[in-house]
Amino acid sequence: MGFAEFERSYEKYTGGDPSRMKVSVEKLDEEQVPLHKRDYCAHLYIPLRRCLRDNYFLPWSCEEEKEAYNRCQRKERRRRERLYKKIKEEASKVSATEEQDE
Repeated sequence: MGFAEFERSYEKYTGGDPSRMKVSVEKLDEEQVPLHKRDYCAHLYIPLRRCLRDNYFLPWSCEEEKEAYNRCQRKERRRRERLYKKIKEEASKVSATEEQDE
């Protein structure tokens, strides 16, 4: 399945446009965001990393940024779980109807 097909199926299951990145690839490269952090919450990772760097990684200095980033990660994980559940339910319905047709 190509990316375009994935986007179409994603729109079908979610009923709308897929989540869009709020940060450009150029900005991610400029800020040197690691590949494993380049998800839909990257726009919150950049200020968190900047805050940690400016405050010498003191654990109590960037609580607001850290909480915003973690909240976004939890929200994104729940969204992906709901999407997976929808796709799995539809696949089981399709396989059940195919078995009945035989």
